[in-house]
Amino acid sequence: MNAANDLFREQPLGSAKLLHEVDPAAAAVAAAHWLQAAADITADIAECDPSEVVVEADDIEALAVETPTRVLERLESGETPREVVLDLIRTAMTAAEGRIADPDSLPDVIADARRWAAQSRPGEEDPLATIQPRISLLDPLRPAHDLLEDLLDGIHGCRLLYHEYAEHDDDDETDEDIDEAESDELTERLDTEFDAAVRAEAEAKQDRLL
Repeated sequence: MNAANDLFREQPLGSAKLLHEVDPAAAAVAAAHWLQAAADITADIAECDPSEVVVEADDIEALAVETPTRVLERLESGETPREVVLDLIRTAMTAAEGRIADPDSLPDVIADARRWAAQSRPGEEDPLATIQPRISLLDPLRPAHDLLEDLLDGIHGCRLLYHEYAEHDDDDETDEDIDEAESDELTERLDTEFDAAVRAEAEAKQDRLL
């Protein structure tokens, strides 16, 4: 996990190295920690709850919402990144064995499946096929990688929302008043500010990884 944490220090948005050079479960634990840091600093500027950040960012760009939001909710409740990540992976691995890790969730899963079936249309090109309810939040065939990818998407969502609010607070100029060079300069400056703020928050709360 230390290697993954070092990679996030270099690039708080994450990098391809996390997906290919680090154990995915360890990388997901570090990603959950850095997602929480990113959500906390973004929530301050967006004036919303940290667990709502990815949902809000989904209005800007389509994101993986359910998994990072569920992770943020559990982290806010006091669970550690390691506890949340290992539990989600275990649940998915149980599903891969054809068993149900959380029987209490079964009524909700069945209700979701019935709603999906009522709305679905036959045919291979049916767009609803991509949102069919699953017995597990993560892909049972690759739970750690799936979780890591969704958490990285959540961090990207934090960046999007940070930019959205920081740009509006920056000055009174409209988008039409800013040329391409100025827009690129603003984006670069906000990225630098976002990275620095997330690094500081992640370092200040480093004990969550112990």
